[in-house]
Amino acid sequence: MRKRNVFYVLVFFILVSVGFLWLFHRKKPPIVIGFMGPLTGKYSDLGVLGRNGAMLAVEDVNAEGGINGHLLVLIPEDDKGTPEGTKEVFQKLRDAGVVAIVGPMLSTNAVTLKPLIDDARLVAVSPTVSTSRLSGLKDYFFRVMNDNKTRARGLAQFAIETLPEPPNPPRLWCLVYDIGNWEYTSDFIENFVTTVEVQGDLTAYRVAYLSKKELIPEEVFKSIEVVKPDVIVLAVSAIDASQIIGWLADNFPDIPVFAGAWAMTPELISHLPYIFHRNTVNVFAEHVAPPENIREIQSFEDRFNKRYGKKMAFPALYAYNAVRILAKALKENGGKVEKLKETLSSGINCDCISGKIFVDEFGDCYHPWWIYKLEKDGPKFVREVLPQWQK
Repeated sequence: MRKRNVFYVLVFFILVSVGFLWLFHRKKPPIVIGFMGPLTGKYSDLGVLGRNGAMLAVEDVNAEGGINGHLLVLIPEDDKGTPEGTKEVFQKLRDAGVVAIVGPMLSTNAVTLKPLIDDARLVAVSPTVSTSRLSGLKDYFFRVMNDNKTRARGLAQFAIETLPEPPNPPRLWCLVYDIGNWEYTSDFIENFVTTVEVQGDLTAYRVAYLSKKELIPEEVFKSIEVVKPDVIVLAVSAIDASQIIGWLADNFPDIPVFAGAWAMTPELISHLPYIFHRNTVNVFAEHVAPPENIREIQSFEDRFNKRYGKKMAFPALYAYNAVRILAKALKENGGKVEKLKETLSSGINCDCISGKIFVDEFGDCYHPWWIYKLEKDGPKFVREVLPQWQK
């Protein structure tokens, strides 16, 4: 009888030990994050590139062991590039129980999303939103890209330094912008104008438009024909920039152009040989992707191109950065998602593929950026611009 009792005790301890081992080694529940961006429609180049870059980052985080043993899972959703789509996607991701959102990709959508995430206390880290109207706020919105106050004013200063003196002063600037992404374009233009007008130039002529069926309204071209400005500034998407620059090359090749980074995706870059097939235009663009001869950029681009069969561009790069910064914050606070905002707000430094990125207490970002000249065989590096904290 005594031997039988000992046997049962041994069996009990073995079962308990096996149970503890099973509990210790079983898979930990995943940490789920969402992605929102325009996966369809006119601005889908931003969204699809962003989603694909975020997916690569999630794979890399998991290959490194995840978030303290928890796998990272990404749920992508199509916000269609509209405020209405933003609200719909936010509710879907919230219902899915995501701990954070990577996105949105458009400034107009970010302004719509901000009160929703603040109310839900749900962090969003945008790869590409740059409106300065969301800067300096202690909220749940974070970003991994410099705002327009930094980049639009920097591009304007570069333009002033680069342009020759006008034959008939003052110089007349024509500002062309797509109001479909109003929060970005109007903010970019206002920051550009702030710098230019200090020099005594005129920026009175503005051409704001809303394109339909991916075609530029004829009034845009007619306006340029009538005014014949000294310089043109573009705050437009890549597909629109392709049409406008192509028309200028055929009609006004002597008018220089300065463009915001929104245009710098393959939708424009891959069309440069065709755009400049007869004439060229002096086109300079501010950009957030560093020169491709940097080893880390080459490696990432090779992986991206092989995986998706499409050329990598800045939305993919910064969506990758956004996921890596989120993962770093989660690791630093031990995976405590309820303290994610607090961790991000404490100041996050990240040696990302595109260079060192710093996110401050307001969720605003500082990193180097670059200016390129667009030529027939592709963009040519002109200048690197460092944020104040790196100088």
